[in-house]
Amino acid sequence: MKLLNKILPILFAGVMQVAVLLTLTSDVDSQTVWKHLEAGNREISFSLPEGFLFNKERSSAYDGMDLFAFENGVTLRASISNQQDPVANLSRVSIETTRAPAVLDFEISGIRGRSVTMIDRGYEHKLYFASKKSYYVLEVISESKDNSAVAAFLRSIRIKGQPLLESSDGEPSSSDGEATSIKSLKPSPEVAEAHKRKTGKFEGKVEFEPLSAYSPCSQDPNVRPAFVVTSLMPDMASLPAHRGPVNMSGDMLINVRLLSDGRVGDIIVYSDIERRVLRVFADAAKKLKFVPAERNGRPADHCEFIKMGFGVSTSIRMFSTQE
Repeated sequence: MKLLNKILPILFAGVMQVAVLLTLTSDVDSQTVWKHLEAGNREISFSLPEGFLFNKERSSAYDGMDLFAFENGVTLRASISNQQDPVANLSRVSIETTRAPAVLDFEISGIRGRSVTMIDRGYEHKLYFASKKSYYVLEVISESKDNSAVAAFLRSIRIKGQPLLESSDGEPSSSDGEATSIKSLKPSPEVAEAHKRKTGKFEGKVEFEPLSAYSPCSQDPNVRPAFVVTSLMPDMASLPAHRGPVNMSGDMLINVRLLSDGRVGDIIVYSDIERRVLRVFADAAKKLKFVPAERNGRPADHCEFIKMGFGVSTSIRMFSTQE
């Protein structure tokens, strides 16, 4: 019996209403060439439009691979990371309850999953998967779910070869061509350039505001967002030990302006956590490396939103700033 037939009708549910994922009706743009990619010994596979960006990072904070694409006004992201306990991490996924998300936990072919969908400000859908050794996050952000790129991406997802979605006529969706192993990819030239870029003197402003004063970055659907290629790595050892234990309880929201020339601009940290802790995170944000955003093929400024919970990075959403 197909488990998907039972779980998918409520993936888009929000506030006790049902919007069936199986009824994605947008026609996929046949002019765009999509490449099918696989990870984790074929545990998960999906497609991205040609020209996607690829980054590989191995540090004390993160060991994994990230892919990023922007198609028809839709942001597509995927990450594959090696973790000690992926299933436990899945249970700690942060849920923005203020946005009335539709949340569904499921298991397909031995792969645990969690789907989080939000439709209050455009359309945002995150799919989390956990196997014994790997952790996967697939994300799509769009002004509307009725977009050809949204349909193409979601219909391309496979779990151990099994389609996550069925097409509107009840037949399994398809992905043409053989899959390329993500492990075989090399970092994109733009990504390699971003890693080589030296972090210059920070010339922006840093502000600290209470969590209640948070103001989200404005969006511009015509701008391809920036692609951050390094993790936020705060130097907690720099906190003065003589000032007593550090209170890390609480949330932290950070807006970072990423400039078109590759420099980090103004930073605003919204939180009620101790100021000395917030300064360490702000200092780490100054060192972020990224591929600048683009508008009509030209570099543009961009606002990056980073959410932290109890000192652990839980999610990243990108919004473009109005120029």
